[in-house]
Amino acid sequence: MSDYRRWRVEGGTYFFTLNTHNREPFLTTKSARRCLHRAFHIVRHKWPFRLIAAVVLPDHLHAV
Repeated sequence: MSDYRRWRVEGGTYFFTLNTHNREPFLTTKSARRCLHRAFHIVRHKWPFRLIAAVVLPDHLHAV
């Protein structure tokens, strides 16, 4: 696991990329999109954030 350093700024904007394990191309399936939507909903409830943009590709996603 990488040792990430995060500069936490209240109200800041962050960009992140998520890759699937072994870059398996499944994120654009109907069930994966449903799971992603639910996961964002659960996390947003616990730690409020605003999703400005997201791009979902078969093996990774980018979000701001």
